[in-house]
Amino acid sequence: EMINTKIADIIDTVSHDDSVGNSINNSNLSYSNLIKTLPYGEELKNFNSSNIANKFIKALTEVKKSSNSKDFKLKNSQSGSTLMRMVISIPSSIRLSEITKASVIEDIQVKMGVRHLQIQQGEDRNEINVTLPLEDRQKVLLRNYIDSDDFRKFSNNNNLPFLVGVDEIGNPIYQCLNKARHILVAGTTGSGKSVWINQLILTLLLTKNPSELIFYMIDVKKVELSIYRKFPHVKSVITDADESINLLARLTSEMERRYGLLEESGVKNINTYNNKNPKNKIP
Repeated sequence: EMINTKIADIIDTVSHDDSVGNSINNSNLSYSNLIKTLPYGEELKNFNSSNIANKFIKALTEVKKSSNSKDFKLKNSQSGSTLMRMVISIPSSIRLSEITKASVIEDIQVKMGVRHLQIQQGEDRNEINVTLPLEDRQKVLLRNYIDSDDFRKFSNNNNLPFLVGVDEIGNPIYQCLNKARHILVAGTTGSGKSVWINQLILTLLLTKNPSELIFYMIDVKKVELSIYRKFPHVKSVITDADESINLLARLTSEMERRYGLLEESGVKNINTYNNKNPKNKIP
């Protein structure tokens, strides 16, 4: 609901702010003023892991009865939005293969009362990386990651940049749609699939001008994508299944036309074509 509200706020800005509305088709327009309408959150917290580390070490020594808790030491830890990763030194008498067995990990999980646990080899000898879920998820807010120098730098070298998410320790993962042409978004009900797709669309809308990017959307559920109709990038939002077939046929014809243009120019992709034909760029 929050992301739909913020999208509505941006649309309202586009529709009613003359300074934005009159210049939104300008290829030189900076969308930073629209990005500023998104909420900016706190940086992800790095939780105190001492208690969790002690809990893990206690559970491990109980499962591996030959071990002594004094032989283990927490070296460092990092927290992301959903996970915590700890680096723990272990005695040389313990082999990694002994503590990464499924049965051993399951026993440790039961003793710690956690639903997931992963143990991997650390960077140094006699170190392990222990990853486990946080009790409370931290919110990842879009503006924190697309209104940043890192994203702007990534955008300079990628035509269709977006945020995939953050890794287990909170570092952003960026990707370019040109390089990830096929995306499968899967998950259980309520796991955030629609929110992820909305942030992908919104990022592209806020970082690209209508002269650079055109959207044709198919939304047979009729309630997911209609909110984007007022964006100048969006040519149509199709909600009828039969009409969507006609749209795909028209887009296939457009694809064939563009392949012809690429062939005539002796190039392999739109980016190279646009660089070679600056007065006749295609979005």
